[in-house]
Amino acid sequence: MKLPFTICDSRFTIWKKSSVPAAAGRRPCAAGNRQSSIVNRKSEEGIALVITLILLSVTLVMAIAFLAISRREAGSVSTSTDTVTARLAADAALANAQAQIIASVLATTNPYISSLLVSTNFINAYGFVSGTANPTNVNYDYLSGGGTLGQNQFVQNIANLLYLPRAPVFVPTNSLGSNDFRFYLDLNRNGQFEPNGSVTNVDNGNNIINVNGSPMVDNQVGDPEWVGVLERPDVPHGPNNKFVARYAFVAVPGLDLTEILCVQEDRVVGNDNCVSFLNRKLQIPESPLRAHFVKATVKVHQYPDAGLAIFHGRRCLGRYDSRGVSIGEPRAADREKKSADPSRRQPRAVLGAVKDASRREAVASPKTRPSLTAPSHGAGARGRSAPGNGPDSLTRKCQPETPLLRRTKQERAAI
Repeated sequence: MKLPFTICDSRFTIWKKSSVPAAAGRRPCAAGNRQSSIVNRKSEEGIALVITLILLSVTLVMAIAFLAISRREAGSVSTSTDTVTARLAADAALANAQAQIIASVLATTNPYISSLLVSTNFINAYGFVSGTANPTNVNYDYLSGGGTLGQNQFVQNIANLLYLPRAPVFVPTNSLGSNDFRFYLDLNRNGQFEPNGSVTNVDNGNNIINVNGSPMVDNQVGDPEWVGVLERPDVPHGPNNKFVARYAFVAVPGLDLTEILCVQEDRVVGNDNCVSFLNRKLQIPESPLRAHFVKATVKVHQYPDAGLAIFHGRRCLGRYDSRGVSIGEPRAADREKKSADPSRRQPRAVLGAVKDASRREAVASPKTRPSLTAPSHGAGARGRSAPGNGPDSLTRKCQPETPLLRRTKQERAAI
């Protein structure tokens, strides 16, 4: 049998400190001076909430700062990557120009550039052959049987790009809008592509000029053409082998080919202001550019005659022979010969020679100029004194000799 029970109100009154003064002779109630633990618990929870909000604010600020730093670092890495890519593209352009110059030298046995040279793309002059995947089957303009390229043929043409590829770059222009296929560098800004190689001459009316019944064909140099740089240059262009850069160059005739065709390597200057190259120490001479080149990156040129040179940018810091001796400085044997030759003066002996010359002239001349501190002609040797040490000087160091203080011969002999 279940026993009935009553629900009792277990709530109790929170006693506060009584504001009524205690009666005389009575002790104040202890419960009236005691605060409840619930009030203390609520105050502690309020302080914890404030501390939590402060910590959350600090964490939020740190997270925002971390995101900002990460974004800035990402931008810095992107800038560094673009800089390195541009530098490598410039090196590729230089290598391409050197290869074409050497090819023309070998083909014509002419060691000098006889005409202007610009960068060109590989284009099949016979037109694009539909359905053929070959790196030599590249032509954007027309098909081998005539007509223009369709969409599928254009995609196949782009997939065949490998040799001096013409990267499909479309840029917005004022004349054609956003579909201008700018594959050339318009130096004269005429808005038209001027082709390179064999060009059929036409008149102002775009009519072919005939000479004796045949078109007049001439070899001309036109606009430099942009050459694309693939991620992997040994594989044709594709979804996994994209273009990372492109370059164009102009080789001006009359340049010094020895500086272009020489071997060029980068080196870092050591703490002794020297460059190590092929087991040689190349001492950089004094330069008006800066006090020293320690830790600077320079480029060492090695010429066909085994000569060497150090360049910092476009400035030549020094030239050396095959043994690493600076051309501007005398060799060790020459220095020894110069030092052994009595007729040659040392660089630091000029001032001494000038001083000695005046002394030699003074000794050789019978009539010498009297010194400013010399005594008068009638004065004796014992009356001489240094400047400021005369008989009337306030700074004299010793008493002048007088007849009363003059020693006799016996006294001088005893001394």
